[in-house]
Amino acid sequence: MNKLNDITAVVVRCGRTEWDDQDRLQGRTDLPLSASGREAVSACVRDLIESLTGEPPAVVNCGPDEASVQTAKMLAEPIGARVKSLEGLQGMNLGVWDGLLSSQLMERFPSAYREWKDRPDSVNPPEGETFEDLSHRVLMAACRVLDKANGRPVAFVLRPISYGLIVSWLTGQSTNRIWSILDDGPQAQSLQIPRDRIRTTMEELKAGTR
Repeated sequence: MNKLNDITAVVVRCGRTEWDDQDRLQGRTDLPLSASGREAVSACVRDLIESLTGEPPAVVNCGPDEASVQTAKMLAEPIGARVKSLEGLQGMNLGVWDGLLSSQLMERFPSAYREWKDRPDSVNPPEGETFEDLSHRVLMAACRVLDKANGRPVAFVLRPISYGLIVSWLTGQSTNRIWSILDDGPQAQSLQIPRDRIRTTMEELKAGTR
């Protein structure tokens, strides 16, 4: 049984797009789910719903891009939830890297590529946003939703990097473990977070100490 001051966060990784299937970096470029992405989301949602216990989320929060909204709708419909799109949950701005194949990034920016794989929170894509900026934006948006949940479960659908960032925060892991979370972890997780940790994170974000 959950502690009274814990909130359940159901976190779902957005389904794949054509760029994801091609191993292209996708930041703010707005693309729909690919056929394989839709199929994988369908299976993921089915397994997730079967694993949920107690009251299901009433709202599925997601970024404004088409793939995230489509994924959110596929989760929301069978549990009778509504979908809410939030600008703060949009994907990372990858600047001039957006749309590059991973092999092209490795060839054109070898040092940055190695750093991106080893210590992503230290990299600033040209004309893009830093991990610090992304973390502040996504965590603040998520914390505001969780803080207003009144104890009810909350669901999030997030693009891969934002998904990895939120999972690392919820599980207390370093953001430098994002790639292992994305490569080895599940596509959806139901995690518990204490209400006081949400408030503490919000205070740290507002004070600029996180």
